[in-house]
Amino acid sequence: MSAQRCDELRLTGSGGANRVMEAELKRLVMRSPFQARLEKPKREGEATLLYPFNAQVAWVASCYHRTSSRISWDLYSSDAVRLEPLFADLVPALLPDDRLPEGESLRFSVEVGSASKIYARGFAMLSTHTVKNS
Repeated sequence: MSAQRCDELRLTGSGGANRVMEAELKRLVMRSPFQARLEKPKREGEATLLYPFNAQVAWVASCYHRTSSRISWDLYSSDAVRLEPLFADLVPALLPDDRLPEGESLRFSVEVGSASKIYARGFAMLSTHTVKNS
C-alpha cells in the first residue's frame, strides 16, 4: 500500500448538498473573468464533490462559493487503516512537490471511516510541514 498522488479540488458541504453545490460553482465559474472549463465532478457520498484541480476554479470557489463548508486541494491519498502504514504512505507528501511554491506549508488531515482501525482521531492528525522545492 502506498500514497497515491492526486490533484483534485474537494468541495464539502452538508448532507444532500451536492446538487446545489455543483449548480452554484457552475454559475460562479461561468460569471468569473476566467475562461476556465468546469468538468463534471465525481461524487463522494451526498456531501462531497471532487473536480480535477484548476487554480482559477479553486480561486472562484474559495472566494465566492457559499454552499460548501470546506474547500481543499487533495494532493495525496492513502487507504491505510492503521497509523504506522499511514505515516509510511505519506512520506512522499513530505518531499518537494512541483505543484507547490517553495516554502509553502502543507496541512495533513485524516478522515476516519467506520471500518478503520485508526481509533484516536486526534492522534491521527499530522503536523504541518514546510515544503522546500529544489
